[in-house]
Amino acid sequence: PSQPNAATAAGAHGLPLPYSMPVGSAPSSEGNPKGQDLGGAGGRGVGGSSMDWQGSVDSDGRCKMTAQEQLDGLESVLAVIHAQAQELMWQVGLLQRGTALPQSKVSSLLQVLTYLHSTQRKMLCAEQASLWMALKKIAHCQGRQPASGGSSTLDKLHAAIEVSRSVAAEAQSKLEVLEKYSRRIAEELHPQEALLEENATIVRKIAQDIDQSIEQAQKRYKDATQEVGTLTEKDIAEIKSYQTPHSRVRLIMMAVCALFGVNMDWRSAQRLLGEQNPKFLDRLTNFDVTSLNVVTLAQLTRLLAEPEFNIVQAAQVSAALKPLCWWVLSVAELVRVTKQAELKRGKIADAEARVATTEKYVRQLRGELHSAAQEEQRQSKAKRNAERDIAEMHELIKDTDLSSQNLDQLEAALELLQVHWKGRLEEIEAQLPDLLGDATLAAAAVVYCGPLLSTQRGAALQAWHKLLLEAGLPCSQYFELKTFLEPRQRHALRDLPPDLQVFTPASWLENLVLISATAKPPLLLDPDGVATPLLKAQHGG
Repeated sequence: PSQPNAATAAGAHGLPLPYSMPVGSAPSSEGNPKGQDLGGAGGRGVGGSSMDWQGSVDSDGRCKMTAQEQLDGLESVLAVIHAQAQELMWQVGLLQRGTALPQSKVSSLLQVLTYLHSTQRKMLCAEQASLWMALKKIAHCQGRQPASGGSSTLDKLHAAIEVSRSVAAEAQSKLEVLEKYSRRIAEELHPQEALLEENATIVRKIAQDIDQSIEQAQKRYKDATQEVGTLTEKDIAEIKSYQTPHSRVRLIMMAVCALFGVNMDWRSAQRLLGEQNPKFLDRLTNFDVTSLNVVTLAQLTRLLAEPEFNIVQAAQVSAALKPLCWWVLSVAELVRVTKQAELKRGKIADAEARVATTEKYVRQLRGELHSAAQEEQRQSKAKRNAERDIAEMHELIKDTDLSSQNLDQLEAALELLQVHWKGRLEEIEAQLPDLLGDATLAAAAVVYCGPLLSTQRGAALQAWHKLLLEAGLPCSQYFELKTFLEPRQRHALRDLPPDLQVFTPASWLENLVLISATAKPPLLLDPDGVATPLLKAQHGG
């Protein structure tokens, strides 16, 4: 269904149509006339289930839980979120009522949660460490300098330059190490890729040869069986009538007797030719090649080694003997090819195992090379930023020679910078304890909120936010998806032309962030055809 129909269905089922308000606050009577809430009364979710959690509360009003309690609570919360999302899909018309969302969504939710929690924590901890170290170095430098107007400001700038230089030098050192590491990985990767391709080609060639050999042997056996089926009772009676058969007749019939497991003498051969239930010709056409044992194969091999055992010499004795000779030779060929194929397949299995091991190692090397490339980009950016800061501060130092007013302004700017860093450090320290719940809400938005309207997403996130609070899991008091995914949003929008960023609806800018937050793209409805130009622009056409 299109988005307008989904919104109409939401109102028809009594679900609150989304309204403009910060996520986490209570809905106003104007935005929600009936006073309904996605969480329902008494902590009941969209899916109609209710859960009660209890936990101790600290002095700040936060519920204190151990790591194991958080994991146990998280498992229940994910199940309830899945049930609520399913009920929401029913109510807004995106899923036929009675049709369940696949349970694989829960696995996807856990995978996205793990990815978002891990990456967000790494980014926050790295930024926290950088800010703490920068503030500590600046404080140390300030403590050693006298506070004396312009000279104090100059000293602070020089200290900041030294800090930036140390950051740039550290980034350069890491870049050199990463470049050496990348070269070593690349040098190891290329031979492994060549070896993998070579081994895979050999395995494919052997498998093709096996299939071709078996196919040819089976065709020959089929043709020989059809040829022997043209023999008549008169032809069989002619061969049976020999009292003292020609050596070639005896040789070929001994091979036939060996295949059917009877005594290898002429009387047994005559009895075999005269069988009526089943008839000899029927036994030939319905012969089971797989029933031959090792003894029979040894007897057959000994007979086939005779020089007279060939089709040409058999045809010289009797026209009826030629098809029998051809049939025996085709059976022997099919058995030989089948046995060789079994041996080759055993070797192929070992070769495939080695190929799989090599392929796994190649994937590991590629992953390491990719990680090294990403780290090189981060360190290059850090170096460029530090060098830019150094250049800017050098310009500021030049300006300080002009007037004392400039010195005061520079000092104020440095103070503001420290205030900003301290404020950001406090924000990070406040975000880290709530990271589990915030990552859960963001993962739920990625997995379930793709086909919803922006206002519907806000209402769903509000209900899930309330659910996390009731479960005692740590999360921000006022969670905003846009704020949580802001770094990914900057990355997703950086390659878009300015005109697309300005004229693209905010909902689809948010959709690009949802796409960038997971390796498996979420389901997104696009009735207005907005997605195609965005994705083409984002990925270079």
